[in-house]
Amino acid sequence: MNTLTAQEIQDFVNYLKVTGYTFEVEEANDKYKKLVTSLDGTFKSNSHYYRITNKWGCECRLYFYNFENLPEPIKNKLVSAYYFGGPNGSSGPYTIRINDTEFILNLVRNYNFRTGAY
Repeated sequence: MNTLTAQEIQDFVNYLKVTGYTFEVEEANDKYKKLVTSLDGTFKSNSHYYRITNKWGCECRLYFYNFENLPEPIKNKLVSAYYFGGPNGSSGPYTIRINDTEFILNLVRNYNFRTGAY
């Protein structure tokens, strides 16, 4: 996992709050259900949280729409979304994503990210 400074993470969080993002979670056992869907710990039905019984574990995906001006360690986490283009493709929804579950759960715990489209 790439190590980012606190400032790089804060810059990324600020960037996403301005440009928009979608955060999705798939899991089999509801381990992170309350954490990723609600600030007060009460689950709220959400079209970006999926309970899938045959999942091996928790998978978090953070989609966003532009990758310019990101710190290099963040760029190293980027993964093109399936058939949507990525850095050399289109600029529509779900173009670029990060799959690093631990990194994303850090955003949930420390920066109040929750599932949904923002």
